[in-house]
Amino acid sequence: MAASTLTSPTALLARLTWMLLGPVGLFAAAVAVASDWGGWLTATDLAFLTVLGLMLLGRWVEYRTGQAQTAYGEPATAADLRRYAVAATAVGLGVWVAANLVGAGRSA
Repeated sequence: MAASTLTSPTALLARLTWMLLGPVGLFAAAVAVASDWGGWLTATDLAFLTVLGLMLLGRWVEYRTGQAQTAYGEPATAADLRRYAVAATAVGLGVWVAANLVGAGRSA
């Protein structure tokens, strides 16, 4: 495992976004969607989808800085970026749908 240091503030902020801030924000937004359900595509839903988009943007920005790393500290490749984009989108949308279904069930 090769651990390298991030020297660019942009790369560091992007990495924090997709690895830490984004998932915490998604969790908070999913809880808000499920607990205060007011229908599909409310402001809370849009906040959830915005955070998901910011996570994807953060991963892409980190990759574009040339200092991208995997979660294990290895240099990230274009294949890693594609795999993250597909997995994060699929899981994120799945969590969003599940939160809405839980919210709809609670309000019925």
